[in-house]
Amino acid sequence: MSLRDRLNRRKNGGTAQLPAGPEAEPSAAPAVVDDVPPPAAPAPRQAAAAAEPAEAELSALDQLKVTLHRRLVDRLDLNALEQISDERERVAQIRQVVLEFLRNESTPLSQAERDEVVEEIIYEVTGLGPIEPLFRDPTITDILVNGAREVYVERRGRLTR
Repeated sequence: MSLRDRLNRRKNGGTAQLPAGPEAEPSAAPAVVDDVPPPAAPAPRQAAAAAEPAEAELSALDQLKVTLHRRLVDRLDLNALEQISDERERVAQIRQVVLEFLRNESTPLSQAERDEVVEEIIYEVTGLGPIEPLFRDPTITDILVNGAREVYVERRGRLTR
């Protein structure tokens, strides 16, 4: 599944279909659209009213991640991003945009929290989201996902939650 497929599905609630024809053709444009200003953050009262029930239960840090992720998806040029064959370059461009968004946020974050937010958003966009760190861990031989809150990993033949 391509990066465009994953992001379109996330953005449209998992049911997106890719356009056929000339719109689906790759372009040589930069991966990040600089001439489109990022959407203004809604007022706190509007954001709470517009939030989905699941988002209303999120912590402030998790809500910040959701907001940054949406702004990133709105700003990315998926066709151009897919044309970048070097994964490090693709991640560097995404990291640069997310850091720019964080600089414009008023939420106070420590450097460790800032780094964590950036990495989690990169995992969401380019990888397997919250299980990406497990996938990259060489000591894990198996990952079992039975639900959002029920994940098991196998290390050295032992299954742990």
